[in-house]
Amino acid sequence: MQVILCICLALTVGRGAGAQTLFYSGDQANSGNVDQFGGPGNEQTFTEFKITNAAGWRISSIYSNDFQPAGHSGGATAEWSIRTGMGVGSGGTTLFTGTNAATQTPTLRNPGGNAEYTVSVDISSLGILLGPGTYWLQVSPVGGNTWYNSTTMGANGVNPANDHNGLSFVGGNYIARHTDYSMGINGSLVTPEGSSLLMFAFGSVPFAVGFGHKFRRKKA
Repeated sequence: MQVILCICLALTVGRGAGAQTLFYSGDQANSGNVDQFGGPGNEQTFTEFKITNAAGWRISSIYSNDFQPAGHSGGATAEWSIRTGMGVGSGGTTLFTGTNAATQTPTLRNPGGNAEYTVSVDISSLGILLGPGTYWLQVSPVGGNTWYNSTTMGANGVNPANDHNGLSFVGGNYIARHTDYSMGINGSLVTPEGSSLLMFAFGSVPFAVGFGHKFRRKKA
């Protein structure tokens, strides 16, 4: 039984823990910028995040916090992307993108008197694994009244960049906004493969079996 337990433990190393908040830039600061794919706004916001874990992150869901001054409509889907190398005037390299069904959950915050929602997209089926580096995240509600991505000063953030280095894309240009936008990532930290532990586990099998034979002979 102990040998089997060791083997099972070794095989789980490298798969990462259960879903957790890996990145959250922080709660709203009573203002925002247009963040909408299609519809009357048609402008997308991006926020920077950094991965320092040596083996990277496994991504399960992404989200943005958005509000509407004109009332709640649209947003049943969201257009999203994860990119590298973005900068003023440059969209960088798009690593992953899509338009997917989105859930909308009230945050119970009211920036400027407008109800705010967490617009979340489940992308766990894509098996996205990101290594260490600097990336940019975008999650933009689709359609309806104009959505605004809440800005943030990093309150209650998890690994926030806090560099006030946000970007928005409108009219063919990537424009510096000198602010951080409220977005987040859920998933798990990836741990290095436990090859030494695995070797130990399997190396214990002959020893355990041999010990068992020796024990049985001595008992007989």
